[in-house]
Amino acid sequence: MPNGQTPLMTPRPRWGALSAALVLATVIGLVASACTVGSGSAGADSQTVTVYTGRHYGIEEVFEQFTAETGIKVRFTTGSDPELRERLIAEGSNSPADLVIVADAANISLSDRAGVLAPVDSPTLRAAIPSELRSVDDTWFALSRRLRTIVYADQRVGDPPVDYADLGDPRWKGRLCLRPSTHP
Repeated sequence: MPNGQTPLMTPRPRWGALSAALVLATVIGLVASACTVGSGSAGADSQTVTVYTGRHYGIEEVFEQFTAETGIKVRFTTGSDPELRERLIAEGSNSPADLVIVADAANISLSDRAGVLAPVDSPTLRAAIPSELRSVDDTWFALSRRLRTIVYADQRVGDPPVDYADLGDPRWKGRLCLRPSTHP
């Protein structure tokens, strides 16, 4: 997955969370109706969908809205993306998860490489989500993208960096505010 894409869902400010809620409700509905995301609970109990999510803020409202609109209950487990991936690996084919929501491309890639994702056979998702925002084998679909911008003080910076490669120039040493390099 190209850098900057966020697999599945990233709630942002309220307006972003609302639009993400609509997309997420659609995805949960497709998963619940298709029952093909793995050996999770949707196939065993079509009135419940089990979601593992690394998104922990505002997600309850989305699930409550989905249940109110469809009658399908959402059982969810939260944790960090790496914790949930390790849980999926440990549970193997006995995992109750029907859907996994992660926050970034690194963690979805690691989950995919670990073999814990199953393809979703959904013409609706394939039609709605461009091929560059999903895996070739339909094991993951990106529902949003993050825009990574370079911001600078135009009063102090006469010749600003124009792309990420420029940030590696030694003239910016000690002058950048960035996330730690260990953050995906």
